[in-house]
This record gives sequence, structure tokens and C-alpha cells, in this order.
Amino acid sequence: MARLSVALIAEAKEKASAGVDYSPRYGASCPWCGKRAKITNTTPWEDSIRLRYHRCQNTKCVLNIMNISIKSIEVDTVGKTETVRS
Repeated sequence: MARLSVALIAEAKEKASAGVDYSPRYGASCPWCGKRAKITNTTPWEDSIRLRYHRCQNTKCVLNIMNISIKSIEVDTVGKTETVRS
């Protein structure tokens, strides 16, 4: 059972570093507990992508306890046009 816990923690840590989706309306959620994560840093826009870094606010969450940062990715879709074919 302990091995399973280590595997789950490693998976959550990997998801946190790989990046979760960011919604301007709803923010970003912790990949471990699903609670909303607070923004700690935001990078400038690069093309149509902006990265943010968060910390889980759930004091019982493993990522919070281990002080692991969660990366989120925001994609700006405004102004992008799609070619409509008929």
C-alpha cells in the first residue's frame, strides 16, 4: 500500500510540473485534491500562451504539505480565426 501512495504522489508531482489547464473564470485546480490553487507567479504572454505558478490552498493536501508548485497554462483564443470550409 505504501508503494501505491508513493506512486500516486509521484504522479501528482509530475502533473503539477507538466501543467494543468487555467481558466480566467475558474482558475486552476490542484491535480492531487482538486481544490482551487492560489497564483504565486505569472509570466508575460509569449505568443498566445501564458504560464502561471500556483500553490494548493488545502492544508491537508500532499502538494501543499510538500510545498510543490503547480504550473498552469492559459491559452488566449481571442483573436484567433479558424478557416471555415463549406
